[in-house]
Amino acid sequence: MSGPLKKGKLPKELTSQMEATAAASQYLRQAVKNMRDFIPLEKQRRIYKDLEKMFGVDPLNLIDEKMYMRKGFNQSAAIMKNKELGRLIALDRFIPMYDPSVSEPIGHQQLFPYKISGTDEIVSGNSLHCFNNVAMQQLFDDVRRTTILNLDVPHKVIQVRASKEVTPETIDHFLKTLQHTIAGGTVSLDQFADINPELTRDAYCKIITGNDELRELIDNRFSIDINAGFHKSRAEKLKHAIGDTIHLVVRAPTILVRALDNSVAFKWAGIQSTLAFIVAYRLTKDSNLADISYATQYANTIALGEPTWQSLGGHYNSIAGIPFGYIADMCQGDSQLPLRPFMEITNEDPKLSREYLKKSIGCVGVIAPILTNFWDGYQLSGGANILDNVVIDTFTGGIFDDFIDIMNDMMNKYFSRIVKIGMNLMPTRWYNLRWPVENMVNIVMETMEKYPSAMETLKLGIQKMYIIGLVAGIMASLLSGSSTAGLWAIDYAISLLVKEGWCRTGTTGYEIINQLGLPYSCSLRIEEGGLPELRGMNNFHQIHSIGSAVPRIAVLYAAALARGDAWVSSPLIKVVFNDPHLSFDFKDPISAIIKGTKGEFKPKGES
Repeated sequence: MSGPLKKGKLPKELTSQMEATAAASQYLRQAVKNMRDFIPLEKQRRIYKDLEKMFGVDPLNLIDEKMYMRKGFNQSAAIMKNKELGRLIALDRFIPMYDPSVSEPIGHQQLFPYKISGTDEIVSGNSLHCFNNVAMQQLFDDVRRTTILNLDVPHKVIQVRASKEVTPETIDHFLKTLQHTIAGGTVSLDQFADINPELTRDAYCKIITGNDELRELIDNRFSIDINAGFHKSRAEKLKHAIGDTIHLVVRAPTILVRALDNSVAFKWAGIQSTLAFIVAYRLTKDSNLADISYATQYANTIALGEPTWQSLGGHYNSIAGIPFGYIADMCQGDSQLPLRPFMEITNEDPKLSREYLKKSIGCVGVIAPILTNFWDGYQLSGGANILDNVVIDTFTGGIFDDFIDIMNDMMNKYFSRIVKIGMNLMPTRWYNLRWPVENMVNIVMETMEKYPSAMETLKLGIQKMYIIGLVAGIMASLLSGSSTAGLWAIDYAISLLVKEGWCRTGTTGYEIINQLGLPYSCSLRIEEGGLPELRGMNNFHQIHSIGSAVPRIAVLYAAALARGDAWVSSPLIKVVFNDPHLSFDFKDPISAIIKGTKGEFKPKGES
């Protein structure tokens, strides 16, 4: 300090120090204030309330006060019940059976139940295993047993080659006959015996047509009513796309795909339909039958999935052979919602846009992981009960729903303004999409770090990457309407952002799949990628990861939602799974899953 002190003034060095001290004090006071405001705000979040119910304690608590008061496997009533059942089976057969005491010790770890998002239901994790939950099995079966046949071709052959008249009455008679043959009933002297109807009670068929006048001429029991199943704006688009063509949807009996394999449903639909044509139109056994048989079984017949490679025994309707766009179209959460671009809805009513996200994206988040888990978790890996964790991440604990809330608010505050300048979508340029994707991923990662209970729920790296990739991809697709942009966001978030923030993603280099996928996001070469809607689990760089496959399905759905499209890949598939007679509810899958956890779901096709 130099120079004489002047009255009323302090040296510059001293004032600088005082100003710095005051600024630091102000910063500390603001930090303390923010900390006080932080807890009340966090308690309003969906994730806080759901995790609190799951764990029974403050989900933000860093100290586990009950750590030394737990009793290992005794915490779980389901495990203890299984243990007793295993003991009784072992006594009965004199060979050891299920016994949790041989597994890795749990020690003082908490075995927590799961809260189903959007409901007050708290269920055991055991009840969400796909073998314990018959609703999940029924979902898998309803997909595998479905085949679509075009009736225009065989009807034309009947008219030209057999000189038979085709009328609404003859079509009704054919469909009634087919209800008998599809259930295993005999119609020819060459056949031997009928199947017990109790075993095939879930076998039936219906027609689909976009011509309302034609549909009204046919018995309404034999058709899927597009007008009743969809919002008016969606129904008009679907009917226009399908047109006057008549398609036949065949649901083979569940026992068929359970006892044999998926491809039998494809063959069953063709041969039983051929028999029904022969009987209904009184066709003689001459050369015409070869034409009728080919026209019915192979001409324009649609299997949901193509065969996979032979080493895995993949046949028609194999889950791995179903295009991602078809799986997205199976989800019916948006069926009764008006057909409008998502950004318009966000601009007008954030609550309504939240409903769109909840029903549409939430529906994909239930159906897609369950279906892909049967392939990845069992048919490929052989079943290690690990990927079942990924299946339940999107519909338990409120974690995914909470991020949907944040995403909805962000889009309403920052991006809905683009509607005011005459645009419904952001330009599909990475320059425009990178900022919102990075912000959304940072929010997800910060939330996981902030909530120890969330990190406990999402134990595995694959679970965390699954949620992060899902949120990033949906964000990009909703903003741009581009499924390709959604793929960019998924691979960018996992292979770059997460590795930068956390240095790792999971065991054994989990992000390798996304590092491979990032340069191939835009590739249309079959060995590298192809159209996003037509890719599937067969793709080499995502085959072994359910955590990578499901987000790729969700971005297709989100992109269609953003554009205001009535379907993702096929209007036929969209209508096929909007059928009230299906055993599994594709419109409200959560309700079906909850019934399965309680043992209240009644599966079809079992005596």
